[in-house]
Amino acid sequence: MQVLDREHFDSLRAQLAPAVFATLIQSFADACPVQIHQVALCEAEGDLAGLSLAAHQLRGFAANFGCKRLADLANEIEQACSAADTRALSAMVSDLAEVSRATWAEILSLMTVADGDLAPGRRLTA
Repeated sequence: MQVLDREHFDSLRAQLAPAVFATLIQSFADACPVQIHQVALCEAEGDLAGLSLAAHQLRGFAANFGCKRLADLANEIEQACSAADTRALSAMVSDLAEVSRATWAEILSLMTVADGDLAPGRRLTA
């Protein structure tokens, strides 16, 4: 399955000044692990309403940057919350970390110092 919608990602990159794009990507890199932690915490506590909200927020962040697989998985989690499908939720939530790693590996492969996407010596983490 497609991890990143390159057309969407490249379109966003082309529309923004390199420094603005880098700042937005950094904001997403900072927020993504927090959001994934919130999803996992809500799932562990059996808080379906909180889980649905956290998944919805993650989906929005991911979709804004063309992170297709991450957004799709967050959407699936949201739908499973509505259906109270706790068995499916557990498996999907456990998949989030790997999907996030794959997403960030692809994003980082596209980010360059030369293009102004990253400040020299700066490293995104997620």
